[in-house]
Amino acid sequence: MAADAPARRHRSVEDQSPSRARGRFHFRRQLVHERIERHRMARRKISLEQIARVHSLRRRAETRRETLELATDIKDDKTREKFVRNGWRFRAPHDLSADYRLYRDYIRRSKGEFTVAKDQYIRLNTGWFSDRSGCYLAAGRPVIIQDTGFTQHFGGGRHGLIAFQSLGEIAEAVKEINADYTRHSLAAREIARQFFEAEKVLRVLLERANI
Repeated sequence: MAADAPARRHRSVEDQSPSRARGRFHFRRQLVHERIERHRMARRKISLEQIARVHSLRRRAETRRETLELATDIKDDKTREKFVRNGWRFRAPHDLSADYRLYRDYIRRSKGEFTVAKDQYIRLNTGWFSDRSGCYLAAGRPVIIQDTGFTQHFGGGRHGLIAFQSLGEIAEAVKEINADYTRHSLAAREIARQFFEAEKVLRVLLERANI
């Protein structure tokens, strides 16, 4: 998904109060274009396996009243049907990435985000973190994201940004966020300012490049 433009302008999504966020948790998966067909099919299989593991999340008491939306293209009919059967909604990601303003507004209307990582990121403990999640944090939207080792670098505690390793931990994180949404929202924005502020990131890049 084309998240680069809003990621560079994350301050532009900070102007909406946490109390105005609508009740929708958005699930994202990265869309990757592979040059070699067999590699693309292998990665797609891994992504589908990761996504399929959370289709039953909607049944849990902590998330039963939540509107859960998948902003992704799932071509596999069986996998898609599992989510539909469990009350998930779908949204075409290309409709949101065509214009950065659509992407920004979609994040603003969200209650929060949760996402699973690719299997290799988890097994290798790469520390991968989604730039989309950075946009959600900057908008003051709490993020629930699978732990890839990123917590060693910039947190993933109990407020604003919550790392998970199991399905039960996702449901518990939703419960915690709902119990004090304002606190989690403010903490999410502070994490974005502390670690993803444009001036800070660019300064480090320029220093490493000896510029």
